[in-house]
Amino acid sequence: TIRAQKKMLHSLALVISLMTANGLTKSPSLYVVGCGVLGTRVAKEWLRRYPNSQVCGETLSTNRHDELRTLGIRPMTRDSRPENTKYDNVLVATPPSAYADGESYAAEIVQATKLCEKCFVMISSGGVYAEDQGGICNENSQVTTGPRSEKLLMAEKAALKVGAVIRLAGLYTLDRGAHVFWYSKTTVDANPDSLVNLLHYDDAATATVNALEGRAVQSDLLLIADGNPRSRQAIVHAAAQHPKFAAMEPVTFTGESNNKRGPRGMGKRYDCSFSRKKLQWEPQYPTIEQFFSSSSCTAQSSS
Repeated sequence: TIRAQKKMLHSLALVISLMTANGLTKSPSLYVVGCGVLGTRVAKEWLRRYPNSQVCGETLSTNRHDELRTLGIRPMTRDSRPENTKYDNVLVATPPSAYADGESYAAEIVQATKLCEKCFVMISSGGVYAEDQGGICNENSQVTTGPRSEKLLMAEKAALKVGAVIRLAGLYTLDRGAHVFWYSKTTVDANPDSLVNLLHYDDAATATVNALEGRAVQSDLLLIADGNPRSRQAIVHAAAQHPKFAAMEPVTFTGESNNKRGPRGMGKRYDCSFSRKKLQWEPQYPTIEQFFSSSSCTAQSSS
């Protein structure tokens, strides 16, 4: 019967879980190229799901290597990357600024793919989309031109030959993100009504791990955001509810608002419905307001 089948599958899942917990099955390994703020969160989430897994985190310098060791992550640098060693899954989460041009970025992607046995994922940015009038973008929307976009797109092309690419919205925590930059300036020459798509770093990590678990495959181009874009003004208003920013000088946007300059410069709205379904993922923080009002907000850091 269906009930008996469900009971058998539940029992099998329990056995596998117990075997994994006791080290009787091999946990899938993970190599993170670019183990910074996001990469570290991905590694931590991977270890939470697979406690016995081997996780390596590659960084540009050795400055954070002691911290990574305490988290159970084996630290690496590009120079110490092991040769002729394969990992089940590989994530590239390095920023475009780490590379001089698109060719060198793409070349590094190709080198990173050689580490991978199963699932390869590259982190990219939704900033490549051309939409600027407040319209809707999905995974296949038109992209823009320009040095930064071309660098990303060249690297994406190399990654899609062997794995998946995830374009992320604007990432934030309590002490990282657009709001932190704006508060550091106090006066910002930008349109206060322009939309910004957002995603908490922890939500980006869980979506990425879902992809690395095999929900994303070769040539998958995905787009992830919390699904609730906010205007610049709304973002600083949300941040101002927290004591850290309430005590700071308010942010003033001096750029022209929509009713003066027309529809251009109004940003975009991400439609991530396809990618959410593909990754079987939902955000812990559906809005930035919910994050700033959450009990965990004060515990958030950029580590």
